[in-house]
Amino acid sequence: MPYLITHDLSVTLPDGRVLFEPVSITFEHGSIGLVGDNGTGKSLLLALLAGHTLPSAQGIHYSGHVQRDGDIAYLSQHITAPKTQTLAEVLGIAEQLHALAAIQAGSIEPAHYEQVNDDWDIAERYRTILTQLGIDASLSAPLHVLSGGQLTLLSLYRVFHSQAHIVLLDEPSNHLDRAARHKLVSWIESYPGLVITVSHDQQLLRHMRAIYALTPQGIAKYNGQL
Repeated sequence: MPYLITHDLSVTLPDGRVLFEPVSITFEHGSIGLVGDNGTGKSLLLALLAGHTLPSAQGIHYSGHVQRDGDIAYLSQHITAPKTQTLAEVLGIAEQLHALAAIQAGSIEPAHYEQVNDDWDIAERYRTILTQLGIDASLSAPLHVLSGGQLTLLSLYRVFHSQAHIVLLDEPSNHLDRAARHKLVSWIESYPGLVITVSHDQQLLRHMRAIYALTPQGIAKYNGQL
């Protein structure tokens, strides 16, 4: 069973202020919502859970550590993929498509066949996936053809189909329309591992197994009415 355990995890700001007191908690299987007032450090905590380092050059420091059991897929609320990157690259299938195109053009290179790995209908299958996501664009199209909501949904699709044991999401419902929100909820509810979601979206949070609130005093299970 995947889990994340924090051991006395705390963040200190450049002015010496402790953003939140040491957090020691175990997150286990299921969907977890992480809430808190703006500025309490939810996004920083999520980044630390994901194994990211904080920008110490800006005077932000942290103490404690995180124990992880399972592969992690992390999606920031600020998607930084280059706009010239293609949809195929975001989906992680660009090399397979290149190899398939080479074979169709007459290549007999063993490396190309190894990359395709008998997945001969990969292009057709992923074009169908794009249609199901409401994205009317080719796999070779650059990301700048997508709206903010389409880019978020495409990124969420890849995260939830990455086979990671643990998924960490920072405000994932931003920019999503109603249909896309339904897809997000279904992915969260059906995910077999651990999903931790930072969100202010009360409709989304109602689908979580448990809610935890981060405050300057630390973290605790939330018992309020969402």
